Amino acid sequence: MRVVTIVQARMGSSRFPGKVMRPLGGQPVLERVLQRVRQSHLHGEMVVATSYLEQDDPITEWCQQARIACFRGSERDVLERYYQCALLYRADVIVRVTADSPLLDPEILDAVIATQLQGEADYVCCRDLPAGIGQETFTFAALECAFESATRPQDREHVITYFTEHPALFRLCLLDPPAGLHLPDWRITLDTEQDYRLFCRLFALTDGEVMQMRTSEIVALIRQYADLLSIAQRRQVA
Repeated sequence: MRVVTIVQARMGSSRFPGKVMRPLGGQPVLERVLQRVRQSHLHGEMVVATSYLEQDDPITEWCQQARIACFRGSERDVLERYYQCALLYRADVIVRVTADSPLLDPEILDAVIATQLQGEADYVCCRDLPAGIGQETFTFAALECAFESATRPQDREHVITYFTEHPALFRLCLLDPPAGLHLPDWRITLDTEQDYRLFCRLFALTDGEVMQMRTSEIVALIRQYADLLSIAQRRQVA
């Protein structure tokens, strides 16, 4: 089966504009996301999917310089962007990665992909992890069904809600988190300037070695610093 990892990225975040191209340890956040994906063994081909909007030109230009495949599609209809990208790259299994997750977990990513490749589910994710740690997979057939059937704006924008809200149509597989990572109220994701400070501090504290650390080690490090813990445990984004 052909696995394609599609990394959705855009510059137009309302809370933190341009976040995916912010520097993090001397490299754009987007490159850090790709680095973590590359640490997995099953991610297959990797494509950055952004929009046709002019404001997203920096993403395309960076991908060209870095020799990373880049697809451009609808800005608001992310479901269509995924479908057209997956169609172009002939994906059987799609790995959905968001570009606000520079410390996503490669081992969990492999576990999710491996489960998907067993062929018994249409959609797989690992539940109750900190936001930004786990990603998800689905089959092209499921994506095509959602693309053709979903009409609500939230389903077109968020890609996977049509799967999760129609369990009668799709075989859903929700994996349990590894021991110690059942932290559904934690956030290790880049959504605000405050989140950005957390990532910058983690890089500074580890001299960049955080990119090689396991999630359990990252969680243990965050617990050592009250300021980082307060960011990671912030339940609602301002």
